[in-house]
Formats: sequence, structure tokens, C-alpha cells
Amino acid sequence: NVGTWSQKLANFIDNLSIYYAKRVGIEKQGLNDYDDIIDINNDDFIILLRDISLTALFSKKQSLQSACCSVLKNLSYFKPKLILPNALDILYPVIKSTTNSRQLVPALHAINVLIIPILNRKLWPEGANHLKLLMELFLPGIDILDPYKTRGTFTFYQNIFINVPFIDANDKNEQ
Repeated sequence: NVGTWSQKLANFIDNLSIYYAKRVGIEKQGLNDYDDIIDINNDDFIILLRDISLTALFSKKQSLQSACCSVLKNLSYFKPKLILPNALDILYPVIKSTTNSRQLVPALHAINVLIIPILNRKLWPEGANHLKLLMELFLPGIDILDPYKTRGTFTFYQNIFINVPFIDANDKNEQ
């Protein structure tokens, strides 16, 4: 369901996540002069935005897809256990399937946006367990006939090579 309202709704949910992140940061640092309005332990708001974003992620409008990815990334830094497992549960079948070509590019983009929170062991220790499977699933994405899929695949591997330290397991001097 796409219309003239789609961009406004995309901007709205993106701004909600941005201002939520700013407000939680201010309240965690104690920089506010007023009572805490946001209950950081209340997960209802995050779940609401997560479900909306995961539903709209496969929209036909690229701006809506990008806004949804931004929302998921912003919220994954606060509650990774609420965002990342659900996102991966939805994205894995799309990446494994070869028939959903229209959904594959947004799924690749979403994984590329979420890869840093997924691999951050301080945020989500279970995320590193997904690296091998993701690398295996992305490998068939190198396709000469589909430049968008290939670009998403190369971006994924670039993010991996930039953010994952590679060390020689046999070298005892490496920490």
C-alpha cells in the first residue's frame, strides 16, 4: 500500500526513533532538568516501531525502505534483543529464497545497515554466531545479471572486512 502519504509516514517513524534515541541518551546521562518521561524499561514503544518497520521494509518506495532500516538500526542500539532476532527471522527466508527478487534488495540493505549492531558483542553477544551463516547466504548474491543484488552483496562483505578484526589463530602474540 503505497501513496502520497508514504514518505510522510516514513519520515515520521524515522524521526520518532531519532528523537527517542536522543531523549534516552539525555536521560541516561542525567543532563535533563525535568523528571524522566521515558521509561527506558518500557518495551512497548520499541516493539511498535519494530513491527511497523519490519512490515514496511519491503515497500516499493526506496525512501520508505531506507527509513525503516534507519529505525531498526537506531532501536537496535537500545534493545538489540527485541530488534535483531525478529529482524533476522524475517530477513533470513528472503535472503535464502531465489524467487523473491523484489524483496531481496531491501533485505540485503537491511542486513547491511544492521550488521554493526549484529556483530557488536557488547550489544548482542549472540550476534557473532550469525556471521558464518550470513556470509554463506550472501555469497550467491554476486550475480552479473543483477547489479543491485551484487552491490548489496559487496557492501555486506565490505562491512564485514572493515568491522571484523582478522587475526591469525596460530599467532600467540596477537590479542
